[in-house]
Amino acid sequence: MTNAITDNDMSCPKVNKLNNMSVLLVVAKLSGMKAKDRVLVWRRVNELGVTPIIRSVFALIDGKEARVKAEGLANLIEEKGGKAWIFTAESYSPEDKRAIEEIIKIKMENEVKEFLEECDEFVQDISKELKEQEFEFYEMEELGNDLRKLEKWKTKLIEKYPSTKGLYARIEEKLEKCRKLMKTFEMKCMEKTWN
Repeated sequence: MTNAITDNDMSCPKVNKLNNMSVLLVVAKLSGMKAKDRVLVWRRVNELGVTPIIRSVFALIDGKEARVKAEGLANLIEEKGGKAWIFTAESYSPEDKRAIEEIIKIKMENEVKEFLEECDEFVQDISKELKEQEFEFYEMEELGNDLRKLEKWKTKLIEKYPSTKGLYARIEEKLEKCRKLMKTFEMKCMEKTWN
């Protein structure tokens, strides 16, 4: 698993260790469900931050919110004609448990890394506009829409991964830089209009 974020990677957050945490497994039987319902289940899996382990087996780090998510997913599967069971996973060996935790951790890290890369791209775009002094309202609206998308994405990340605290500071730091540049751009647009 070479694509995990490491402590030495300064562009990505240092993520808390997941050791000593229980894992919930949702085991699903999706055969017999309509294709559109299976797609709906897959979308819900992604929205909730549930990690597919193997076909029709999904994992979450156990906790109060994770149990609500697991129950909601199981209910959706059963409403759509499938069958679902929820288990608390205790593996035969510590290595198996660590392997599942690592899969969950890598999925989370990859999503956070993608978010941080999008923030960096926003910073590059708005910095270019500031340098070129192209202060147009249509550009301000477009950049504002991009920033709102990042804000929504941040909210979704926090909802999906409430058990990991180490990455919130890094996410907020990147987003705050985006916000400050946006305010600067807005002020430059207003100055251009008033002058």
